[in-house]
Amino acid sequence: MRVVIVRVLTLIILCSFSVGESKQERGWALLQRCLHETLNNANPTPYALHATFTFARPRADPAPGTYKLQWISWDRWRREIKVGNLLEIAVGGKSKKWIQRSLDAEPLLAQRLITSIEYLQDLHLDTADQITKINTQKRSGVQLQCVSYKRVVGLERTLCFDDRNGSLALVRDGLWDFEYSQPKEFDGRFLPSTIRISNQGHLRMEASVNLGTLDSMDATRCDVPLKSQEWSNCEKPVPGKALLKVPPKYPERARQDHVEGTVVLYHVMETDGSLQNLKVIQSAGADLDQAAMTAVKQWKYAPTTCEGTPIRVESETQINFTLSY
Repeated sequence: MRVVIVRVLTLIILCSFSVGESKQERGWALLQRCLHETLNNANPTPYALHATFTFARPRADPAPGTYKLQWISWDRWRREIKVGNLLEIAVGGKSKKWIQRSLDAEPLLAQRLITSIEYLQDLHLDTADQITKINTQKRSGVQLQCVSYKRVVGLERTLCFDDRNGSLALVRDGLWDFEYSQPKEFDGRFLPSTIRISNQGHLRMEASVNLGTLDSMDATRCDVPLKSQEWSNCEKPVPGKALLKVPPKYPERARQDHVEGTVVLYHVMETDGSLQNLKVIQSAGADLDQAAMTAVKQWKYAPTTCEGTPIRVESETQINFTLSY
């Protein structure tokens, strides 16, 4: 609108700027509509979320599990995940959370399950993110509005939502797709009742989600679990940027045998930015796993912060090994 009222002589100069601005503004308007439909937007009613899911595992039977979340506020919630030999209980308190886990590291698909639910709670948008693309798509006969944006820290992400009601329909984050469908109304919002997670086109998880109002929660449910680890319960952490990344060396034996694959490492980023407790949570074979581990052990980061204070966080690193022929 500003271009219309300025002098004709300045119209050409401002034209390219106004187009870029309108794209950014339109993209953010669309994202805000989707944000309105998230669970934790605008002082939500306390809720209980229960999901039954199945992990697809290569060369193994599918693994069924359950996810339970009781949420009163950001500093009062409880989450429980059961699947295979994993039992994880997390409790959130004021500025801190505690996690009790039956395994040394959180399995990759359990991380993706938690991420898929967190997208329903809050999209964690940053006003510094730059809108790169706006388009429409059709999936199963449903018109979707899609916005792609480059994050300040991280890869480009695409969000798509149902044009009829604003409910989340798709999040594309790197090589992972989080698909949401069959929205139902809850607390004045439209929220999906099914979730499918895929990696590079391969289905890795399916879940059925049920939501209900949480009238009350037994105070003991928020007690700190025994033998749990304490972490920051930061609502908007600022990820630390990489300071040093040593590239992995392709193992000669793997090169000769034409072995390719993706290794995913779990680690804890300490308050000094160092990576500790490295563990393989997705293997590409012993040689590639070791090459990834050797490289990442040397990486250095600026620490993740919460309101300017360095905090310890659990995170992961993905290393892709591909050969050029």
